[in-house]
Amino acid sequence: MADDLSPELEDRLGRELAVTAAAVEAFDCEDKAARWLRRETDPLAGQRPWDEIDTVEGARRVERLLGWIRHGMAA
Repeated sequence: MADDLSPELEDRLGRELAVTAAAVEAFDCEDKAARWLRRETDPLAGQRPWDEIDTVEGARRVERLLGWIRHGMAA
């Protein structure tokens, strides 16, 4: 089945998996992580984290923010 995916879609799915795992780790709860990923957030200039993972750069911003949250440095 993975053979049917374009390289771009494979990359996007990889970013989705990585960011979702980081969010679950940061919030220690799948439901909270899912809500946060869909919510507009000020540290991302009012963008939804889920929308930011369209690009590698955006995914890195989201992962960096999740790292800050995990260490108690951002809300």
